[in-house]
Amino acid sequence: MESKIEINWEGFFTYEFDDNKNEKIPFELFLEFDKNSFTGYSVDEETKNLFKKGDVKVKGFIDELMISFIIIYPFSYYVDEEEKMQIDYSIKNHSIEYIGNWNKKEQKYEGKYEVIFNDFPMRYDGSYDIEYYTGNWEMIKK
Repeated sequence: MESKIEINWEGFFTYEFDDNKNEKIPFELFLEFDKNSFTGYSVDEETKNLFKKGDVKVKGFIDELMISFIIIYPFSYYVDEEEKMQIDYSIKNHSIEYIGNWNKKEQKYEGKYEVIFNDFPMRYDGSYDIEYYTGNWEMIKK
């Protein structure tokens, strides 16, 4: 019987769609590995006061030097006119897809993340406008 291994990671992500390109938002991942797959939860500096510890789920896998995971927030969130974070309870299971590679020299994972908003209405011609944004991320073992 194989036992599961718990490994915690810390890192940051950045936004690419506004003037905050260089702002690093710290996060931590608390993961339980079963062979190359893992599950767990995430806490990030941006939403730590919006969601309870353990509510932001993580699931993914490692394939040799590549890592892929999804972070699933219970609801979407946004910054209001007063620069305060707010929860949008109308959009459940807001998810972010991360993919990256192991940087052997610097002993860290690094890559890109992507958020796709697919709740847009169909246009008159049957197509959809799909809004998305991407950014960079890095993480090291804690």
